[in-house]
Amino acid sequence: MIIKSVENHPKRRNFVPAHPMSGTENSGPNAAIEDLFKGKITILCDQQDSGPQHVALVEKMFQTLGMDIAYMTADEQDHSTAFVSHLPHAAAYALANAVQSKEDRNIIFDLASGGFRSTVRLAKSSGTMWHPIFQQNRDYVVESLDVYIKHLQEFRDCMKNEDDDKLRNLISNANKIRGILEGENPHFIKNEEKLVKLYTK
Repeated sequence: MIIKSVENHPKRRNFVPAHPMSGTENSGPNAAIEDLFKGKITILCDQQDSGPQHVALVEKMFQTLGMDIAYMTADEQDHSTAFVSHLPHAAAYALANAVQSKEDRNIIFDLASGGFRSTVRLAKSSGTMWHPIFQQNRDYVVESLDVYIKHLQEFRDCMKNEDDDKLRNLISNANKIRGILEGENPHFIKNEEKLVKLYTK
């Protein structure tokens, strides 16, 4: 982790760790998108260890980009992004490999529609970038995968055991994500059972 690598550096307070939560599956200059960061959130980590003037400068930069700012410890950031960023990428890579392993995969791809394409989109993300991300956040990514696999197994068991009532309940519960994702932009977000105030422009 970069923060640990520089923690004893004499100019540590000049460093402001930040993680903008925005991007696409594409890489390089040709993948640039206007207003990519507008309306998104960036995370500032351990801001108390940085000089106030440097934090203020970085805050101003992200505000100019139209971003909201959340404050977390580096560990909280690693834990949270394992679930909302790293896990979706791992799941997409696994799904892509699962479909490509089918002998009749060409027929499957001919049938692929928007649902499959949107679900597997992240599998197009650069391995050069994502391999080290998985390495450096290994423990929390494994934790998130364990949770995800548990829910996949529960879904599978409902199908296998013809437990249609429970299957319907699982789907209904999952549908609640619509309200969460389409709700008003909150000034507070829940992070590991505590509220982290967002600094909004």
